[in-house]
Amino acid sequence: MTKFDAHKWIREFKSGKLNEAEGKLKPFQPGDMWSNDFDYVGMLKFGAQTVKEMGLETLNNLFESFTDVNYHTEAKDLGIAIDYMEDMQGIEDEEKVNDLLEDFRAACMKTLKDMKIKWKPSTRTGRNLSMTVKGQANMKNYLAKNYPDKSFTN
Repeated sequence: MTKFDAHKWIREFKSGKLNEAEGKLKPFQPGDMWSNDFDYVGMLKFGAQTVKEMGLETLNNLFESFTDVNYHTEAKDLGIAIDYMEDMQGIEDEEKVNDLLEDFRAACMKTLKDMKIKWKPSTRTGRNLSMTVKGQANMKNYLAKNYPDKSFTN
């Protein structure tokens, strides 16, 4: 059995070398595991917009998705941030979580850039989102609308 090369698949998909049936992707959702229609780019884009307000369940599911498809380098800071969130005791821990998630978002953006994918995160997400009450409300509304069957609490 040969090892699946996600970067090669994305290059072939972008260049049109894959037939139509192989090119259909299921939109990424946190917790998705590897499949023939796994959306690597969607996963990285989701990761590039990750904030702690998404809650532990979503962040854990996102971490599982990253590690299941062997994106361990990108997921490293996310995993550490989750550990800090689970044991958070003060403002120092909260600041550390924000810094780790910023590093995680940067790693996702770097991988997207390495894949030659031109994309920018929404201005309503990332560090700006975690700093503004309006941004937090926007993210909560987005999550409630797109994931009605999930609970997004810390």
